[in-house]
Formats: sequence, C-alpha cells, structure tokens
Amino acid sequence: MKPEEMQQKSQQKVQAIKTLCTQLQVDIIGKQMITESGFVENTVLYMDREQYPVDKEEPKVPEPAKEEPKKDEKTTNIRK
Repeated sequence: MKPEEMQQKSQQKVQAIKTLCTQLQVDIIGKQMITESGFVENTVLYMDREQYPVDKEEPKVPEPAKEEPKKDEKTTNIRK
C-alpha cells in the first residue's frame, strides 16, 4: 500500500469516527503526557453530552405522628 493510500484510508476512518461521535452525542478529549520514568502516556476521554430526562420527585412531607390515647396511671379500678 502506498503512503498516499494509507493516508486516505486513515482519513476515512477518522471521518467515520467523527460521524459516529456526532450521532452518539459524544465528545472526545485526548491528553498526552510523559511520565517521570520517560514513558509517553496517552489518555482518551469520551464525554456524553446527551440530555437525559430527570424525574423530579417532590419532597415528601412527613405525616404528623399519631398520638395514642394516654392511660392515666392514677385512675383506680372502680370494680374493686
């Protein structure tokens, strides 16, 4: 394969990837750095920018506590 053909094939692949990212609503971020030990580190991040619907739940209002009838401990049993 000639260098021109390789370049053309490479450009076609890049264009296909760009089209796919547009359809998927994805952004690509690439970073390259050299580590302290001298290695080249390449990082590619794919960021989804599609807006998703969010269900908003209304805050629940706590119900008032139900009070049980109080027993009067001082009452006497009249049957005695």
